[in-house]
Amino acid sequence: LLESLAQADKLKDEGNRFFGGRRWEEAVECYENALRACTRDNDLSAVLHTNICASLRRVEQRTEEAYKHAVKAIEANPRYAKAFFRRGVLHYDAGRWEQSFEDFRR
Repeated sequence: LLESLAQADKLKDEGNRFFGGRRWEEAVECYENALRACTRDNDLSAVLHTNICASLRRVEQRTEEAYKHAVKAIEANPRYAKAFFRRGVLHYDAGRWEQSFEDFRR
């Protein structure tokens, strides 16, 4: 278990480097691989789904997929404020003002 968490953390860090370099697709791939490595850690899963959401939001035609990852992040950890923020941003981008406001309030 510790070995898989260490691997997931390493992949997350690699994804973060790609994200910082605006290489969204590569970041998503790293985060998805990290998710496969950490199937039992809900907190890390929430972070990874949120990171995938942030990356996909920046890729054309992938906002619906980004939204699904925001929802998965909230399901994995309903107390993770950043997941609500990411979902709120997607609602805002789509003109769903009330849903956006509700997510931003959390």
